[in-house]
Amino acid sequence: MLDSDKNTNKKRLPVLDLAKGLVILLVVLGHIVAKDVPQGNEWYFWLKAALYKFHMPFFMFISGFVFYYNYKPVENFHDYAEIIKKKAMRLIPAYLIVGIFVLFSKMLAENILYIDKPMVGGFAVNLLAIFIAPKLSVATFLWYLYALMGVYLLFPLLHRLVNGNTSVLFLLGIIFYFLPINTDYFSLSDIFKFFVFAAAGALACDHYEKFTAIIYKFFWQLVIVFIVALIASLLSPLIPKLITGLASIPVLLGLISRAKMGRLQKSLLFLGQNTLAIYLFNTICIGFVKALLLKIAPWDGLNFLWFAPILMISGVTIPLAIKHYIFPKARWLR
Repeated sequence: MLDSDKNTNKKRLPVLDLAKGLVILLVVLGHIVAKDVPQGNEWYFWLKAALYKFHMPFFMFISGFVFYYNYKPVENFHDYAEIIKKKAMRLIPAYLIVGIFVLFSKMLAENILYIDKPMVGGFAVNLLAIFIAPKLSVATFLWYLYALMGVYLLFPLLHRLVNGNTSVLFLLGIIFYFLPINTDYFSLSDIFKFFVFAAAGALACDHYEKFTAIIYKFFWQLVIVFIVALIASLLSPLIPKLITGLASIPVLLGLISRAKMGRLQKSLLFLGQNTLAIYLFNTICIGFVKALLLKIAPWDGLNFLWFAPILMISGVTIPLAIKHYIFPKARWLR
């Protein structure tokens, strides 16, 4: 999951928290501009385009790895129901509370503050979209939680179908990726497109020592492959995100593993342990701070160079403050 389960006897792997810390920073960076890029800052358009070629696949890889690291194969329907209940209790309340909060916030603020993605249609239509089509809703950014829940629903069934062979599960994920499912309803397209990355996480977990040895031995070759794949994908829409997503995994993990322990790693560890809170609230906080700043000055041209870091910091620190100072006062939220 976005935050790993605490009730496991397995030793926590710091590299997973470091990876989650890195990817949540990339997520926040991609959220500081929701729609049109500020004039004179086309560089951000290319930066965001590059990020979206790999950062969410990497996120799903980490989610799959963490899930499988703590996974106990299901033997019967009761085992399956227990896994789904556990994940549903973690994801669904968070998804619904934040989604409905965004809906009411936009209704109240649309005539007062600038809103990146204003409501289209009435209250009932927008509420329904939260339940059946997150990418068509006012809380588009929550699509990942919806798709992740779908992956959790599929994984135990398919894992049992292939008799626990994660290599076959990964190949099955590749087949899913290329299935012609192009609908935002129930996030079906995203579930089938991203399952392969969760399966890749399970495969890497299953062969962790070999996987890390390959990264260590061929790191720079893998970096070159990733850079070539990324550039090619930016120049041609024919290059699937499957290629750039998979190519990014060993490179990002290799970079994390090679970083020396210091303030940077400690910061990434801390962020990795608070990923869910940042994911849930970063877009809301960025949108609110952006609306206030736009009351002071436009963000076009050179102004974006001071807008961007303020929005980035807001998207990380305010969600952390919400989790550590507001949640403890409301146990039902925590």
